[in-house]
Amino acid sequence: MVLEIILEKSNVKLLIKDGDKIVAQSGWDGDLSLSERLLGEIDNLLRCNGFSKEQVGKAVAVYDEESSVTSARIVQTVADAWNIASVARK
Repeated sequence: MVLEIILEKSNVKLLIKDGDKIVAQSGWDGDLSLSERLLGEIDNLLRCNGFSKEQVGKAVAVYDEESSVTSARIVQTVADAWNIASVARK
């Protein structure tokens, strides 16, 4: 499965996808709270839908050019860290 972290302007959306099928999603408005909420929201999404971190093999960051540079960097860093940790678990 894949975790997509999507940032569109100030909207944040989290998707867990199995192939092209969305199996879980959540989101909120306000990228100003991104650094405070992102990891907790990912954990909550996994837990509420019965998934473990090990089941999500890859994370992808998606952001548009209208997103703030800082928020885009946060999203990209979390996705990169997830992927590094996923490789280390194997």
